[in-house]
Amino acid sequence: MQAVLGAVSVLSGRAARTALCSGPGTAAKFLDAMTSLHESSQALFARGFASNMEPLPGPSYYADYGIYKGKGCMRVKLIPPTWQQSAKSAAALSVAKEGALLLEFASVKQGADQPAAYGARQYNWDNGKVVIALKVTEIGSILAGDQKVEIYHDPKKGGSGAGTISKRLSLLTNADGSKLITVTQSDKSGAKTSISVPVSTAEFEVLRTLGQFAIPKLLGFSDQIDHSPLKILPPAGTTEGEEASS
Repeated sequence: MQAVLGAVSVLSGRAARTALCSGPGTAAKFLDAMTSLHESSQALFARGFASNMEPLPGPSYYADYGIYKGKGCMRVKLIPPTWQQSAKSAAALSVAKEGALLLEFASVKQGADQPAAYGARQYNWDNGKVVIALKVTEIGSILAGDQKVEIYHDPKKGGSGAGTISKRLSLLTNADGSKLITVTQSDKSGAKTSISVPVSTAEFEVLRTLGQFAIPKLLGFSDQIDHSPLKILPPAGTTEGEEASS
């Protein structure tokens, strides 16, 4: 599929040079040809993606943002949306499941010989990690700027295990503008894990920027814009006939 799209790019470059060398009368035809070519390439991409083609060899990309403090830490990751083939067209995709902003919390390991630098300390990522995935509306509630925000999750809501595990994320704003983010996970047996991470104003500014960046991507709008057919119009006030006679 990458080879096909690469060939389209090469053909586009050759067509552009041909149009420029042939004079202004071919400009409108060139625009029509490029629009058709782009639409064809996007249809090929959509069909290949929807048919679960094996991906070509290449690197996988992983990114996160971490805040490490004396008693606990948190990491932020993005879960992209899930796409499915549209029932209306084999060359179209629609969002089957929105993406989420994944927050991972871990407490510092007790009794370990911990270095002074927070980022180099050992945290309980293997045992005791608490994970909560925020929907776009929940991200919006954090970005709204309220002094106190609380978000509740039941991971098994709607199933037979509903209510067996509950998660609560709270955000408190201090007088100096810094935040305290706390996640609490509890179950019916009475077991409870609570991890708090102080967040400076600078760190929260990074989180706020990540949230604003993430929302259109989690909803699929960024992919829709990036892969939509180009709509190319001739220069304003110019028609094909006028260009041919010039």
